[in-house]
Amino acid sequence: MSRFVDSRYEIEQRRRQQLFDQRVRETTRTYMARYERVVADVRAQNLAEYVESELSFIERELSALSSLLDSDPASARDRSVALGNRVHALPRLARGMRQAAIDARKAAEEAEREAERLRIEKLAKARDEIEKLWQAELSAWQDGFARQLAYKELAELRIRIAKEGPGMSVEVLRASLVAIKHKFEREAQLLREKETEAASVAASEDEISACREQLEQVSGPAAQRAQEIAAKLKEIGNPSSADIAARLIETARELDNAVVDESCRREVVQAVYRALEDAGFVTERPKIIRENGADEVVIHGSRPAGAQAIFRVELSGKLNYKFDRYQGAACKKDIATVLPRLQSVYGIVLSNDRVLWENPDDQDADAKPQPGMTKEK
Repeated sequence: MSRFVDSRYEIEQRRRQQLFDQRVRETTRTYMARYERVVADVRAQNLAEYVESELSFIERELSALSSLLDSDPASARDRSVALGNRVHALPRLARGMRQAAIDARKAAEEAEREAERLRIEKLAKARDEIEKLWQAELSAWQDGFARQLAYKELAELRIRIAKEGPGMSVEVLRASLVAIKHKFEREAQLLREKETEAASVAASEDEISACREQLEQVSGPAAQRAQEIAAKLKEIGNPSSADIAARLIETARELDNAVVDESCRREVVQAVYRALEDAGFVTERPKIIRENGADEVVIHGSRPAGAQAIFRVELSGKLNYKFDRYQGAACKKDIATVLPRLQSVYGIVLSNDRVLWENPDDQDADAKPQPGMTKEK
């Protein structure tokens, strides 16, 4: 008797979920550790004051992700990937803000020196009312960065005050300070947007590069799938940060699924191999076959009398097995020994059998394929 069967396999749902959660937690913790190092570096370099709001948001998000990782690793992973752009943009943004402040301060220092010389010369003519107005107006500025950018013009206004002395009215001074405030609040906002965009672009490039490196590190049978996923990243042109984040989330999901699928197939191959050995078959080392679009692992077992069993396990979850070269009912006996052990001992569930060929006694050379059921798991 011979039988050629096309089936599907599946790992028990709990085991697959455990493999998936384990994979996601490991990769997400790697991302979070990298983010925490970036945050620590920003603080160590005394850059926090320039991006305090962004830094606080990232730290709160990391804290939330740490808790979420235990209860919902997939959601934690997605939020972690989405957070990556802001984290990697943080150092550049902070350095840009600091440099702008330094440049403005240098220009202001030179102007302040000149203003101080004139102020001392005409100190007696300075009016307390003007000084009080100056301090009151500047202390009302909410945007400290805008005030740093305005240092030079504020210093020039101080020079003007020193030169004009009592000749400058309180109304004129107030109008001048309001005009400067409005001007540099707009400039500060434009500069923030410009630096944020530049930092975001650079961070996106870094993220894509890091993702490619991760894909290159995938080894074993899943490496081919990782290469296919990496090829998709090359198609990214100049999309928005949100588009890149979405593509990176999709890439992380595809990679996780590819690795988990390969892990599931590996367990099925090991289970089939051991089940054949348990049944007394002499088994050969499993072989991976990738040709003509196929991606399958072949496990071959034989008996001294010539009977053989061949299992083909595909990455998609499909399992094909054939028992042939038997005499009499020995074929059914071996099938009844091997297949139940896959589930009872090794936790592999077969479903939707479709019998492609069956010869009751292996003596009729004209036996034809028998249409039957398909087992999917």
